[in-house]
Amino acid sequence: MAGQGALDTCGCGAAISGHAKRQSKAPMLSPTLSGRPPVYVLLHVPKCAGQTLSRHLAAHMRPETLGIAGGRTQARALLRTLTCEPEAALAMRALTGHSISVAHERALGDAPLRRTILLRDPVGQFISLYNLQSARYVLRGQAPLTPEQSFAALPQNPIATLILRHYLGYPWPQLAVMSLPAQACIVNQALASFWFVGAYRECGRLLAAIAPDLGIPPEAPPHNTAQDWHARAHHPLLTAQSLAPALRARILVQNQLDAYLFETWAPLAGAPPAEFVPPPFQVRPGAPSFVQIEAGRLFGSWQRKLQRNAPLEPVFVRKKTLR
Repeated sequence: MAGQGALDTCGCGAAISGHAKRQSKAPMLSPTLSGRPPVYVLLHVPKCAGQTLSRHLAAHMRPETLGIAGGRTQARALLRTLTCEPEAALAMRALTGHSISVAHERALGDAPLRRTILLRDPVGQFISLYNLQSARYVLRGQAPLTPEQSFAALPQNPIATLILRHYLGYPWPQLAVMSLPAQACIVNQALASFWFVGAYRECGRLLAAIAPDLGIPPEAPPHNTAQDWHARAHHPLLTAQSLAPALRARILVQNQLDAYLFETWAPLAGAPPAEFVPPPFQVRPGAPSFVQIEAGRLFGSWQRKLQRNAPLEPVFVRKKTLR
């Protein structure tokens, strides 16, 4: 895999070896070797144009050729279908959703895989998520949370966590004791195997790249945007200019791994070159620990549930993911 030797120098060789073992079960094969058309694996990062892509695919592809795993229930159902029905795996041309994993890839057998992902900077991702959440509160007749309250309920480095936890399948206890540099090594190696990596604003370029092979239109109307929700709820939009400087600093420190991934990989806007070597990840001082963040999330989650009169429950049993 591209960059393997360089990534091993980060001091997390054991973790990388474990990841390489996982990846070896879902190799990147060429169509000439497998005799099958490629399957596009579109990993959907929250607030990174995933709804635009998935709705466009659903509107123009035959149902049997598209697998969607937006949550754990859908992911389990899709995995059962791919595992128990060989004809379903053979017919599949694209997988998309927050909960697509290497297990789904393995269930596709010898199909060539073209993995794609769109990334976003932590500040922009939080602003977009906050505006979405605020609009939903307003439409329910409730007062929105403050940006500080909303941020307190969010996980650390949500993009890296999605890749590690949902896509690669690392359990929470292992992530809790894994250093940020070790996480960076594993995510870097995973992204090196992707067919397309770019910023969320490259959604149009990604769609144009996959459209001819999938037989779908190369352009799609945007979905799930801040403007869409603002038109429905008429709530004041949080912007980069109106975000408090202290909260901006907290976002960047708490999500420094996601910021590193965006700065490193988003400019590629395509397939990582074979010679591409990511720069080493340097931990900035002041980042809270995993336990501190999870304790803050628990308190923030309870604040949100009290505001909407929902039963209290720990954050780790919540069923919904970020959208």
